[in-house]
Amino acid sequence: MKKSKKHCFLLLLIILFSSPNVIAQSNVTQLENERKAILKRIGNIRSILKQTAFKKNDSTGKLEALNKQIESNSLLIANIKKEIKAIGLEIKEKLSSINLLQQDLAQLKKEYSNMVYIGSKTTRGISDLLFIFSSSSFHELTKRLNSVKQYTQIRQQHFKEINKIMYLLNNQKSIAEQREATQKKLLQARTEEKKKLVKLKLQQSQLIINLTKQGEKLNSELKQRNQSIQKLDKVIQDSIAKDMEERALEAQRLEMEAKQAELEKAKNESIEKQPKSKKIKKNKSSKKETNKTINEEITTKFTKARGKLPWPVKIGFISGKFGISPHPVLSGIQVENLGINIQSQKDAQVCVIFEGVVKNVAFVPGMYSIIIIQHGDYYTVYAKLETVIPKVGQKLKSGDPIGTIHTDQDGITELQFQVWHLSERLDPIWWISQR
Repeated sequence: MKKSKKHCFLLLLIILFSSPNVIAQSNVTQLENERKAILKRIGNIRSILKQTAFKKNDSTGKLEALNKQIESNSLLIANIKKEIKAIGLEIKEKLSSINLLQQDLAQLKKEYSNMVYIGSKTTRGISDLLFIFSSSSFHELTKRLNSVKQYTQIRQQHFKEINKIMYLLNNQKSIAEQREATQKKLLQARTEEKKKLVKLKLQQSQLIINLTKQGEKLNSELKQRNQSIQKLDKVIQDSIAKDMEERALEAQRLEMEAKQAELEKAKNESIEKQPKSKKIKKNKSSKKETNKTINEEITTKFTKARGKLPWPVKIGFISGKFGISPHPVLSGIQVENLGINIQSQKDAQVCVIFEGVVKNVAFVPGMYSIIIIQHGDYYTVYAKLETVIPKVGQKLKSGDPIGTIHTDQDGITELQFQVWHLSERLDPIWWISQR
């Protein structure tokens, strides 16, 4: 009996707290969350593509959006496949637990039946009271009384254990049935997504064929794009160089004023006896020192925020990566991107990703309105804007709106976003949070 009780208790712990079971459930939950995130991403891309559907023009922007949808759809199918496999392992573990519980329940019922049978056979025709009061002495009476009490407690405990195992068994069966239903739905979803993927790839092939026929037009667009990028890059470099020069001059002035203050202090016996005009100079120096400290703090905060900064738009996807990559249509042609392109919805609002000061607002042909914002030693650039809200010198907080994105004649709404550290270009993908 004791062995059976110990077995039940250990089995209960194994079922409820075994690490493989917990790990399997955790893995399934993680994959489920990933699937929801991918579905949300696909939904955003589809909503963006719908805005260009009424345009009959075939464009590289449409192709980039279609490529992104195919990529996301492929990720979704791979994720569903992993989730189906993980659920399969979980169901297998549940069935194993159910089998163990059924074996244990059968053993408990057998032991309980034997105990009841032996008890009834031993005391057949004898009531408990007669058995107790027929004792020859008080000591024997006490022993018989305790025996009956212990026998009753054992039966009750055994009955509780049977009920507990039955509850666990039903619970495990219910979970297994739910997981099987989920697995069937996922299998159906994977089949549907595969059909969608085939359809998307056919659209992609047709679009590439149509665009290939427009080689001359694409070459002309690429030439204009490169000219616009060069002009934008010059505006950015000139703005940063100017800002760095102003900061260097300010640092020199600060250093000179600090030396002057030391000379003034040496001429006077104490700071309290200095003339008011000299005190004002010291306060001015202190103010500039404060500005320098603020810049250093912002630089440190921006550095620590690497990979955690918000996106400049609420809804969007990266349609052009940083660096050099092959042209999506033109064979053998390389395209350089000094930042990243983010496709979004028409009239999408752009927000600054970190606190800073507006250093330049300009217009560049092909890149439309641009804003350059300083964050200590870092700069963020927002190009292809239709409207601009802040003015030069204005201080902004993270999340403040700065304008809306321009939508071109093909219906593509795309932001050009860059990150600089002093005069060095950085890949923005490593600075904004992952979606």
